[in-house]
Amino acid sequence: MNWIIAVLCIALGAVSTLFPSSAWYMSYGWRYKDTAPSQAALVTQRVGGILLSLIGFVMITASCSS
Repeated sequence: MNWIIAVLCIALGAVSTLFPSSAWYMSYGWRYKDTAPSQAALVTQRVGGILLSLIGFVMITASCSS
């Protein structure tokens, strides 16, 4: 069961890292009308995606080693 959560973390992290503006629109953009994400928001989205992917990889390696 933990590996399903880990794969989900990796997938969501990859989408957020590779497509930060799309991930921003799915997370926050739908709340606002006629706006675009700032550069800081895109960087934050990308860093968060990298961290989420790393958490997923750690979860997979932890479940495989035990």
